[in-house]
Amino acid sequence: MKMESLTKENILLKDSLTYKELMKSLKLFGAIAILAFVVIILSWF
Repeated sequence: MKMESLTKENILLKDSLTYKELMKSLKLFGAIAILAFVVIILSWF
């Protein structure tokens, strides 16, 4: 019983870690997209 709860906690921890990594990469991607967008707009003028 104790082992089951430990594995469940580990799975939750892994999920939260992958979620954090995903959010980090999404923020990075968003920043790059915004920068590229600004560069394109500036090159038009």
